[in-house]
Amino acid sequence: MPLKQINAPVAKAKKSKTEMPSVTLDTTTNVVDSAGEVKVVQLLTEFNKARAAQKAAEAVVKELEPQVKEAGVREWIKANVENAPGEPITSIKLVDQNGSETRLTGMDKYPMADSEPVVELFEGALSDKVKELKEDVNSYVQFTLKAAFDSKVFLDAEGDFSEKIYQAFKKAIDETAKKLNVVSPLSAAQVLSPKPGFHKDRWNKFNVVQQTQIYKVLPNTVTLTPLVTNEPTV
Repeated sequence: MPLKQINAPVAKAKKSKTEMPSVTLDTTTNVVDSAGEVKVVQLLTEFNKARAAQKAAEAVVKELEPQVKEAGVREWIKANVENAPGEPITSIKLVDQNGSETRLTGMDKYPMADSEPVVELFEGALSDKVKELKEDVNSYVQFTLKAAFDSKVFLDAEGDFSEKIYQAFKKAIDETAKKLNVVSPLSAAQVLSPKPGFHKDRWNKFNVVQQTQIYKVLPNTVTLTPLVTNEPTV
């Protein structure tokens, strides 16, 4: 049965002006220490420690990954040049003096590029390396179209979604797709969002079991951000 059309304005999040309440989470978990012994620790403490370590690791990865790629790609290129005219080598194993290993994979996928630097490369820099070489850029690249669609066109002058505008565009696109015998690239699905005040009112209207059922079909966003990590006092 089709849902009734509803007008649900987008609720703007309000920042709390009061200090958030604190509650004690006295929950433990088991972990294995460096000596291989199982010990009981505070769940929240271990979570905060792990997340803090994860953040630190992500920062290191962000710094080192471009360097590894730069060094590794050179070796990957060398391997392919040496292997020519055989099948291109997709992956190589990078090994350092410590015995650490990393697989580098170079796939047959390239991003769209601006034409000017590509032409300069093939007809300029490459030719300069070998004077008699006169490369034709058209032998290596071709023009294609990078499509984009701005869904704001479906909004009326007041900034509200207009079913009339949407249907007009959809009809034109569907007709074109039919003529070309291709699938229409435009589709839409009806969705629901809570009305203003729902998050405040729900807690007084449903029990725990009902709240759990609601969350499964209408989940609110939940994030976990460690703030302070304290080691247990010995």
